[in-house]
Amino acid sequence: MKKLFTMLSVVAISTTLSFAQQGSVAIGVGSNLADVSWQNYSLTPTVGYFITDNMMVGMGFAMGSESDTYDSFDASGNEITIDTKVSGMSLSPFFRYYMNDALFGKFGMTIASMSDVDGDNEISTSSFGLGFGVGYSLMWNEKVCIEPSFGIETGSGSTEITSGSTTVSTDAPSTFNMAIGLGINIRLGGE
Repeated sequence: MKKLFTMLSVVAISTTLSFAQQGSVAIGVGSNLADVSWQNYSLTPTVGYFITDNMMVGMGFAMGSESDTYDSFDASGNEITIDTKVSGMSLSPFFRYYMNDALFGKFGMTIASMSDVDGDNEISTSSFGLGFGVGYSLMWNEKVCIEPSFGIETGSGSTEITSGSTTVSTDAPSTFNMAIGLGINIRLGGE
């Protein structure tokens, strides 16, 4: 009986010590699998800080840019060269509350902008979104954590289309998604 009690105590202590403590930093990547084809799947670098043993605040950041040049024809049938450039950036602050060593609730925002320039035409989009969800921390060892999550996300924004000297502003479509996410992070420091 003493051996069983000792073994259970060691497991409980090692589980408690492997969970992040106040002052720990979590550096990793996150992904959102909602409404994304496998060709557009991406990872967002994240950094989080445990303000207490069970509360983390953090930020995700993503940016990308793509340029291309192609040949086309104008209205008169003359061959022309068109330069295109697509760029975007997003910031996603988040808050997590860990109810125990594994289960957590999360709240986050996403602030994003995108620009698509195609010759004399430009489409600029700004968006804002909110997300709520729950997740589970699977500690691989003392430092590496894998966190699957499930939640609800909503977003809206505005789009501005400029063609030559004409500009038209419209509301971007509002979205409402169920989201499956996956994050991997390394936890460093702590008291």
